[in-house]
Amino acid sequence: MSTPFRSRRRAARATAPPDGRIPVLGRLSVPTRMLAVLLIPLIAAVVLAGLRVDDALGQRDRFDRLHRIAQLSQSGTALINDLQRERDLLVDPQARDAAGSGALQGQQERTSADARAFVAAAREIPASSRLDQHIQAIEAAVGSLPTLRQQADKQSPAQLSSAYLRVLMPIIGVNNELSGGLDQSYSPGWSTYTLALDTAMTWSERALISNAARSGTLSNEQRAALLSSARLQEIAAQEFRVNAMTADAAAYNKLVESPDVAAANEAVKAAGSVPTDKLAANALPANWYEAFSKKIDDLRQLQGTVGERLVQDFAQDRDDAQAQAYSDLAVAAVILAVALLLAFSVSRSILRGLRALETSAVDVAESRLPAAMKALTSGKGGGAELQVATVAGSGRDEFAAVGRAVDQLHREAVRLAAGQARLRENVGAIFRNLAHRNQALVQRQLRLITDLERDEPDPQQLARLFQLDHLATRMRRNSENLLVLAGAELGSRTVGPMLLHDAVRSAISEVEQYERIVVHALPEAALRGEAVRDVVHLLAELLENAVSFSSPHTDVTVDSQRLPDRRHVLEICDRGIGMSPEQLAEANRVLTEGPELDVGISEQLGLYVVGTLARRHGIAVTLRPGSPGTSTLVILPPELVQSGAGFVPGARSGAPADPSPVAAPEPASSGPHVRPVLEPTPPPAAAPSDPPTVQLPTTPVPPAPARGRTEQPRRGGPGVGTDVPYREPASADAQPSQGPLPRRVPQAHLVPGGVDTAPGGAGAPRDPERVRSRLSGFQSSSEQRGDGGPRGD
Repeated sequence: MSTPFRSRRRAARATAPPDGRIPVLGRLSVPTRMLAVLLIPLIAAVVLAGLRVDDALGQRDRFDRLHRIAQLSQSGTALINDLQRERDLLVDPQARDAAGSGALQGQQERTSADARAFVAAAREIPASSRLDQHIQAIEAAVGSLPTLRQQADKQSPAQLSSAYLRVLMPIIGVNNELSGGLDQSYSPGWSTYTLALDTAMTWSERALISNAARSGTLSNEQRAALLSSARLQEIAAQEFRVNAMTADAAAYNKLVESPDVAAANEAVKAAGSVPTDKLAANALPANWYEAFSKKIDDLRQLQGTVGERLVQDFAQDRDDAQAQAYSDLAVAAVILAVALLLAFSVSRSILRGLRALETSAVDVAESRLPAAMKALTSGKGGGAELQVATVAGSGRDEFAAVGRAVDQLHREAVRLAAGQARLRENVGAIFRNLAHRNQALVQRQLRLITDLERDEPDPQQLARLFQLDHLATRMRRNSENLLVLAGAELGSRTVGPMLLHDAVRSAISEVEQYERIVVHALPEAALRGEAVRDVVHLLAELLENAVSFSSPHTDVTVDSQRLPDRRHVLEICDRGIGMSPEQLAEANRVLTEGPELDVGISEQLGLYVVGTLARRHGIAVTLRPGSPGTSTLVILPPELVQSGAGFVPGARSGAPADPSPVAAPEPASSGPHVRPVLEPTPPPAAAPSDPPTVQLPTTPVPPAPARGRTEQPRRGGPGVGTDVPYREPASADAQPSQGPLPRRVPQAHLVPGGVDTAPGGAGAPRDPERVRSRLSGFQSSSEQRGDGGPRGD
């Protein structure tokens, strides 16, 4: 289960080859496929709804444009009225007399202001080709007003009337842009256009007749202009009746049937029917001018009513179209939401069982099955193979069938795991049996070698026996490694406390090249009895590795100090070639987590054993790069170490404090290094205090040159080294070091007279028999039980 089940399932699905299905749909999930089934009708519905909404929005924009044109038409009506008033002040004497002097200039200013406002409002309407043409024509007509005003005195009344009509016509033509909607039975644009033309012609008729009546002369030019205006008025009236709304047409018919309109029409007929150019005052009906004015006012009122209704109608049509667009959009959104909800509901109803089955299967693969296998592997499973919870439902559909298949697969996997657990337990039992047998044989071999060493006077032969002794010790440690692999204890946990110094020396005694190991100052502390054997074995493995994977011409140093939180740190440093960062990271991971127990563990047996023993007692073991080599930090927790005045070295738990042998350093027979040698000393008068705690130095110094042999790359096992610079150990006559780590000075704490200083004493060559006796005695004492009996095999 090193790779998460879901990740493996995704990878398998991504890399699965096509099996005859469509390549794209074949890799889609079931909800996606169901969504694909509904996708075509959903797309069609969305497209239709979109078209309907777009049409409604288009209608809204169209009616909004018509609404703004209707407002512009209303503004144009005001401009038309101003232009005709300005013309009347130039042509109509009665209008000029009624307005008074100076009225013409004021009227021209109002007309110009209204013209500018009208053109600006027209430019704000969304452009179209026809509207642009009208606006250009209006701008040209309005732009001709200054010239027309300057030449007004030089033109006849008929010419002035025609000139102002040419300015009016483009403004009146704006009404033709009011084409209306498709469902209208009338043409609002043409009806308003004809009504505005009718009003303008009536106004022009009054001005021409008034000018002719004042002068008493009706020229042919005036007669032609009058008849043209009358003819245009007649055509406009007919077109309005046809294209206007019924109510507007009825209102217009009622208007033209009034007496005032009849009198105005009679005046036009009378003026046009005179045989000569003379127009007598009695030829016109009485009050004809007031009748014309009343007709003009009524037409303007009807024109305003029609125009205002058009503005309101187009505004209402615009609002209705916008509401329709929003309604269509809401309906389309509701239909889409309902369709998606139905698709989701149907998909969920179909997939509910499948999802539950998937969740249960994943839980089996990632949780329950690994937990059952772990319980079976650790021997705590009991009847786990009989406690497989079912994931199959009570139904009879395909989901329930797949669930039953998963249950069967789960039971079979647990059964196989139980078989593997029993096999591993049997193999572990075989390992333990073989290890105990090997231990018994090795112990007998060690006793035999000890007897041979005791009776051997030849130094060379004695050295060979020492080599056999160390080989046998390594064989014994390999047997203990088998016990660790099998999950068994190395020995009895009832032994008493042991000095940390003695534990380190006991570990050194199991290393073949023990003479290369230099022990610096160690604090006065003792290991608790239940951890002595495991700690000694752990240190022996680390020391053996440090010695094996470093040059035989370099030393391996052991330093220790006590931390403020009462933990104790042991540092083992070698000067080998070290390890790469990747190797260090992997080794520290194995020390912390432990590898899986398989055939590949033989390449990292030391790491596995050290990590297992360290985790058993809460000891932290960390590898760090050195300069050169590797440094191994062994951090002992406070509960494993007794220090200060709270312990009596060598006393068992619950036993009275009695004297016990302690390890004391003794100078080597040759060379400047201090070698670990066992020396029984008198019982101490009082427990010495711990040496001062200092910070390990971190300033690197150049490594010592190689001495005759090139180091080979290490092949496996826990590497050790340090970033602490190599220090030459003190010689036999050196004083206490002032450096970062305190050093024990040989013979500095001996009782006067306790050591023979005569020739043949400490400075003379050693007696092999004496050395053999000391080593054998210490080894035997370290192997005894807490009750003093021999170690059981």
